[in-house]
Amino acid sequence: MLEKYTIKVITFSFLSTFIVTLSFADDIADQPYFAADWGIANYSTAPIGYPSQTVMTRIAVGYLFIPTLAAELGYSMFGDLNNNPGTVSGTITASSLQLAIVGNLPLSSRFSLFGKIGLAGNNQKIDSSVGSMSESANSVLIAGGLQYHLRSQLSIRAQYDNFGNFGKLDASTGDMSVSAFSLGVVAIF
Repeated sequence: MLEKYTIKVITFSFLSTFIVTLSFADDIADQPYFAADWGIANYSTAPIGYPSQTVMTRIAVGYLFIPTLAAELGYSMFGDLNNNPGTVSGTITASSLQLAIVGNLPLSSRFSLFGKIGLAGNNQKIDSSVGSMSESANSVLIAGGLQYHLRSQLSIRAQYDNFGNFGKLDASTGDMSVSAFSLGVVAIF
């Protein structure tokens, strides 16, 4: 008897939360948005002699189907990694094109959590004094964060992204992967 009651309470709670969530921002459904993010990127296995951190800049456009579901297309550029240990110098550049589904969970009228899952087309290139080489890889993008709504059409966000595999530039290290923590702004049109 207690199990049936518990299941009914949980089901009612989930349905109520879903209905309330849909009503939080009904005025911003079916609208495009623009986002820009700036942050720090971490390379998991940068080649020997190269730093493992750099800056990241992302621009993105998206479309809110309903207040809790959107699709987003983004392009991330990572700052150059420079190496000059002696006779051989080099620079690594990297970028990522992402397509993701975004789920939003309003916590209040001002705060919401969001998560992204999608595909990332990652590219990296090394130019050194002994030659050039490039790698590309497709990977799963996983991201999540917290968004603060300044107004109904303008928000700031903090997020963590895992861009996945970028390929291998150095035989002595494994495949390079990149993750980033960033702060950004979202404007709904």
